[in-house]
Amino acid sequence: MRKLSNKKETKVSLSVFIIVIIIAICIVIGICTVVIKSKEKEDSKNNLNISSINESNVTNEDNNSNLKDYILLYDGVEIPHSVGIKELTHMKLTDKNKERYETKYYNYEKGKQLPEIEGKMSETYDGVAVVNNVGKIAVSQKYEYIPRKYTKISNVPEKIKNMDKYSNIEVDEIDLDGDTKSEYIVSWTKIDNSSGIMLLDSGYNKINDLVIINKSNNKNIYKYSLDAAQYFDIDNDGIMEILISIPRYEGSAVSILKYNRGIVDGQINYIVNLAP
Repeated sequence: MRKLSNKKETKVSLSVFIIVIIIAICIVIGICTVVIKSKEKEDSKNNLNISSINESNVTNEDNNSNLKDYILLYDGVEIPHSVGIKELTHMKLTDKNKERYETKYYNYEKGKQLPEIEGKMSETYDGVAVVNNVGKIAVSQKYEYIPRKYTKISNVPEKIKNMDKYSNIEVDEIDLDGDTKSEYIVSWTKIDNSSGIMLLDSGYNKINDLVIINKSNNKNIYKYSLDAAQYFDIDNDGIMEILISIPRYEGSAVSILKYNRGIVDGQINYIVNLAP
């Protein structure tokens, strides 16, 4: 009887062992399945995020590409969307140019947005033309080209007055680069008929002279005032460029400058020459 009992106990122990092994295998398989599914889900989520980012980048690139194609006019003449001295060269009056330039424009002058209007080309002389019926600055694509407005300062700070022996000073205040700190664009004139426009930081410290007309004995010579300056974001990057009219003995030009966190990009200390 004892041998039979031992055999039964052995069989029972073996059966229990096999069942435990099977249960352990099932548990391991279950854990592996959960881990694999979790990883697949995470990979799927990551792929979705990457796809969304790529789609967003494509959209932005498309927008930037479209933005490069818009027409930017200054005094009715097309200029590039970049800094530097730009000569104002009239366009040829051709059917192709009329098709290109006779379109709707969004107009701007001295801090104000003007009504949208259809530009019309008109001949100036010998088959060359400008676009009429537009503002001082006109663009063919709508965007936020005046992100921050300027203020004309009526009471000139003493620190600016004492910088030199000026006979006349005008000051505009504007945050050009969007860092919440004001910059100051200052036009000045001296009794020797020299004049110019300079850029100051938020503490009224001089950053750079932008344009200068040297002294002259001619009292009727052109003198700079802030009527010659415009503030406009020409490339839709949130930073407002300074556009300054450059008179010529014959013709005209515009100086475009970008100020961003202490750095001026463009032609600084530009000497205007009105001699023939």
